[in-house]
Amino acid sequence: MPVLLDTHTLIWLVASAPLKNRALISIAEAQNVRSLFVSAISAWETGLAAQKPNRLLRPNLLGLQPEIWFRRSVRSIGAKVIPIGQEIAQEAARVPFLDGWGDPGDYFLLATAHIRQLTLITRDERILAASKRNLGYLQTLEC
Repeated sequence: MPVLLDTHTLIWLVASAPLKNRALISIAEAQNVRSLFVSAISAWETGLAAQKPNRLLRPNLLGLQPEIWFRRSVRSIGAKVIPIGQEIAQEAARVPFLDGWGDPGDYFLLATAHIRQLTLITRDERILAASKRNLGYLQTLEC
């Protein structure tokens, strides 16, 4: 099953934070068949998170600049980065109408998963709820 990691899932996976077994199995299976993906929007979200005023809310990027951490992390887990092209950008503009207004980064993750037919591994309750309300639009797996 090809999967797309939500940004927080990527951060937690690299930091060896606890994830649900089912998610870890899906990630391992995707790694084995080279179908583990990360959106380019996660580089943007990681960079923003690293600048949060409250240091306790910043992700642990091991003292690295966000762009270096992102590049090394993607390589270390054997993922491929999906660029944001015109089709994904246009679909991302439609996502707010599925779930109301929220996190713009999430719109790109949802659009990427939908366009590329990937299962999005996330712990975001809004995304999990949206996938249940809009059956057939998005497959999710809670981590």
